[in-house]
Amino acid sequence: DANLADPQGAVQLTQARLRIGQRMAQVADLLAKAAVGEAMQKGAADGGRSLAIAAKWRELAEKHFKQGADELEKALPLDPTNPEMHFRLARLLYEARDLDGARAAAAEALRLDARVGRARRLPSPQRELAEEWSRPAPRK
Repeated sequence: DANLADPQGAVQLTQARLRIGQRMAQVADLLAKAAVGEAMQKGAADGGRSLAIAAKWRELAEKHFKQGADELEKALPLDPTNPEMHFRLARLLYEARDLDGARAAAAEALRLDARVGRARRLPSPQRELAEEWSRPAPRK
């Protein structure tokens, strides 16, 4: 059982939320592909219903990611200098399509990562993602 009153419990809960949200997003992608195929075979009107269902699944996945991010934000004060928690927050926000929030959380994860001892540093793949997510948004 994950417990938000301890940092490890918060990390476990966010891992579960991330996995569930990713599965929901995969279902949404599969439904969208099926809708496109259906529309190509039967006409655009037939694919519309499937696209609406796919959009709803995607919306539910994003809501799940956002809930995970909200829960993790509440747990951050328990271990505020833990770069892993900030990275996980960035990932949940990125998946929820809150790119500004993800950018800020990733930048904080990198800032903390540079200050903590080796035992608490982010693994290279996470550090690379955080670096990518923390870059400023392209100007329009």
